[in-house]
Amino acid sequence: MKTFFLFLLTTFSFSVFSQVSVTDLEKIVYDKVKTYKKKMSNYKELSLDTTMSNSCRKHSKYMCINDNLVHITSFDGVKGKSEIIQYNVYNGSDVNELAQEILTNFLNSPPHKKNIDDSSNMIGVGIYIKTTKTVFDTETFVSQEVWVTIRFY
Repeated sequence: MKTFFLFLLTTFSFSVFSQVSVTDLEKIVYDKVKTYKKKMSNYKELSLDTTMSNSCRKHSKYMCINDNLVHITSFDGVKGKSEIIQYNVYNGSDVNELAQEILTNFLNSPPHKKNIDDSSNMIGVGIYIKTTKTVFDTETFVSQEVWVTIRFY
């Protein structure tokens, strides 16, 4: 039976004029974590696991729909070693910047950093985005809440 090293949850809320692509953001977050981990002495090739990513997406969607940053020790039968939630406001539209912000926030949290730095070779990244449009006079603003779940093992 595999042991899970990390279960991270975070949300970001930001205002943009164009929508963020979930697929692009998940890929960029994975690439940034992989690049970070490659610099470590205990680095093992980090692969993106589709099944785990699907579970992460479901968990992110669950949190968004329920508007609740819940710690669930087992979601879809997948258990995490630790659960930590962060909230950040992002004001921009660059997907690369948002992915870096996600990684930076996790690395700035000692429990997250410890688990990210732990030896692991598989990752799941799941993102759910809730988009809301608000009209002020003649201008439309798009608000996107980005809910992120990352798991390592």
